[in-house]
Amino acid sequence: MKYFLFSDPHGNLTALREALSNAGYDEDNLNHHLVGLGDYFDRGSENSEMANFIIEKYFQGRSTFLRGNHDQMLIDVLEKRDDGLFNCEHNGLGRTIEDLSKDKWHMLIQDQDYTINRINKNYPKLLEVLNQMKDTLEIKDFILTHGGYSNTENNPYDTSAWVVNNWAHTENFVRYFATSDIFNISKTYIFGHWHAFSLRHVFLGDTGKITHEPFIYRNFIGLDACTTITNKVNIYIIDEDLV
Repeated sequence: MKYFLFSDPHGNLTALREALSNAGYDEDNLNHHLVGLGDYFDRGSENSEMANFIIEKYFQGRSTFLRGNHDQMLIDVLEKRDDGLFNCEHNGLGRTIEDLSKDKWHMLIQDQDYTINRINKNYPKLLEVLNQMKDTLEIKDFILTHGGYSNTENNPYDTSAWVVNNWAHTENFVRYFATSDIFNISKTYIFGHWHAFSLRHVFLGDTGKITHEPFIYRNFIGLDACTTITNKVNIYIIDEDLV
């Protein structure tokens, strides 16, 4: 099996499709498996198309989608655990709500049930797909997450209780996780969530303009290409025949 990994397209399906095509992904190849590391929505302009894409791929049965923090934001609105207003104003959720409901996100203020019902009517399988998303996936010697690990006390120096967390402060994960007793140096950790250029700046000393290249440091690989700015999506391939 050959796995094609991507992360954080944020409503930019055209960029994702182009990257997958350039990487040699063939949706008709039974040996090709698509793996998303989260944050499929928000900020971009193709959230409706992205919803259709992940629903289609999920029901084809040759894909695995991990849950990112932005995906959790959408779930929380659809399941009425949050009104979504803060994330609509500050984290790009408003664009997704409008794309999926075909109405203004401000309708959440007046009648959240109205917006939820419109989204569920337009995309009746979406919530099912969102709720089946996993927090982590292991393939051979690779551990995949959205944001990495953090600990239950939100103290990067306390490595006694590290857990997978799709809201993780990924910079702390890379800096401190190696000191945790559960850190397995024989594994490679692949994640999105934190812009790769930011991690390259902190750990590799990159000082140039924002570019999309992955972050590769020790046994950590960060794929978030800051797609909204770069219009690029990074693809990482795991070929079981070669590992």
